[in-house]
Amino acid sequence: MKIKVILYLAIMLFMQQVFLNIALSAQDILQTMQKESRTALVIGNGAYQHSPLYNSVKDAEKMATILRALGFEVILKTDLDFNEMHEVADIFGEKLRNRGGVGLFFYAGHGVQIGGKNYLLPVVFSKNGKDVRMSGKNITYRSLRADLLLSKMQEAGNRINIIILDACRSNPYISDTRSGQQQGLAPMDAPGESIIAYSTGPGKTADDVSIYTHELSRLMQKPGLRIVDLFYKVRKKVKKETNGRQIPWEHSSLTEPFFFRLEQPENASVLHNEKITEIGKTEIGKTAAVQVQTEEKEAVELQSPSISDISEPEAGKTWKEEITGMEFVWVPTGDYIMGCINGSCKNKNKTHVKGFWIGKYEVTVDQWQKFTNDNKKIKSKKRNRCKSTEFFQQGSYPANCISRDDAENYAKWISRKTGYFFRLPTQSEWEYAARSGGKKEIYAGTNDKESREKYANYGTKRPNPVASKRPNGLGIYDMSGNVWEWCSDNLGNNQYPLRGGSFRRYSAGIGECTTTFRMESAAKNTKDETYGFRLIRKMR
Repeated sequence: MKIKVILYLAIMLFMQQVFLNIALSAQDILQTMQKESRTALVIGNGAYQHSPLYNSVKDAEKMATILRALGFEVILKTDLDFNEMHEVADIFGEKLRNRGGVGLFFYAGHGVQIGGKNYLLPVVFSKNGKDVRMSGKNITYRSLRADLLLSKMQEAGNRINIIILDACRSNPYISDTRSGQQQGLAPMDAPGESIIAYSTGPGKTADDVSIYTHELSRLMQKPGLRIVDLFYKVRKKVKKETNGRQIPWEHSSLTEPFFFRLEQPENASVLHNEKITEIGKTEIGKTAAVQVQTEEKEAVELQSPSISDISEPEAGKTWKEEITGMEFVWVPTGDYIMGCINGSCKNKNKTHVKGFWIGKYEVTVDQWQKFTNDNKKIKSKKRNRCKSTEFFQQGSYPANCISRDDAENYAKWISRKTGYFFRLPTQSEWEYAARSGGKKEIYAGTNDKESREKYANYGTKRPNPVASKRPNGLGIYDMSGNVWEWCSDNLGNNQYPLRGGSFRRYSAGIGECTTTFRMESAAKNTKDETYGFRLIRKMR
């Protein structure tokens, strides 16, 4: 009996040491990812003489913005000729060699395969300063070979390399060549510690409107998502959105984990392919026991309908953005009849709204000034009815004299700073949130005309500090009165909507402060002392 006990204790102590070593190794990897350099080359080519691409430059610029927010030093180049493509590839390789860490190459544009090799096409084919005809022979000599760029990355000796090719557009030059050229791109082997991702499968083509890049850039910002799981989710989404016409594809030799947006789990061991969770202690020796869940089981869980991607926070849950201190409230997914409170409206069609985070308060002067302090080129010009008023300078008051352009620039700035996507709400999102999730509320928080002054700041000489009145049913303040709030919709003729009314009394009276009032609009560069804004952040 004693021998069995001793043997059991020895086994448990050995297992404990093994799992401790795994956890320490994972912690080392976590610390490495927190400290290592990140370098990216992003190229978007679209200005081709034949078959121009209208979205590739925008996709590249969007990807560069996201990567910068995720800690990458980004080299962004667009519409390059042959010489420029090779020059920037050399610069990237040298920079990666000097900085180490993680290297990433993203390309959006035309790409072709000839003889099993992939060529990334410049917008201009030139030789000795003169344009030359794009043909199979010229493509092989006057384009950037993808495998040569990959070699430059491998030679740099950095920890991980990521290659993303959104270059599988339909090839307009296939009839011009006789060199074994085919549609789409050819598969490439990923050398040690690298992953090569294609917007669609080998030999297949994708549309210029890149659902792939949109979904990829969105999921990159999700904290704690391993790169292999990220591409799995991208593939699943793109396949669904294209009805199976486009299925992204990857080739990977990664043995170490990588997260675009790092979030340290409670137990660092989840960074490994094995997920370890404590399930209790033993009677003998009080040694912790663990349960090992293999990656095979995790793969099954990813396909389960109960995955976290389809779950939502509770209605009214709050979240705080750390750069400016803006607080946000979760507005749950739902349906409602927009513009209709009493049920006798002409519009009977329900509007479906996906869940989102919305500012708990209007953006304040303090929060606005963090933006202007970080952007010295911003000029505080007052146009139209804007005045240099006392309340404009006070921190907890809503930022006013804000044009729609101002609000959008603020949203882009905070998106770059945090890595999350912020934007102005649409009118349907704004009204749905103001009505506490689509309820039949005339004012944000109440239907009672006698008590509306407790919820709406109206008919005064200036706005109140945010949250001076009562919140609505979701805990959102000042959606009736205080300052008009810009929405993202384009009404045409350079007119953009504002919702919620303001502190100032106008001809429409208190009706301007109702949740369904939609008569106010202005040009996107218009500033007024009654104009402010709040932002939303999409969960997914």
